[in-house]
Amino acid sequence: MVSDHEPSPWKALGLIGAIGVDIAVCTLLGLWIGTYISEWLNQKWWAVIGMFIGLILGCITAVMLIRNVLRSK
Repeated sequence: MVSDHEPSPWKALGLIGAIGVDIAVCTLLGLWIGTYISEWLNQKWWAVIGMFIGLILGCITAVMLIRNVLRSK
């Protein structure tokens, strides 16, 4: 039986999947909000700004997720 402290390929695969989904959801959410603001203000560049803000937030939450997993070891 595998203990919690031994490295597991399934845990690593789950972490990689969670990171990918986290970054993708944050980026798409930022793009969606930015597009809404762009249409509201009739300025096209808000969609790009929203996408980049979402990407940055996705990367920050991915780093927090990795730190949490590494601390639990």
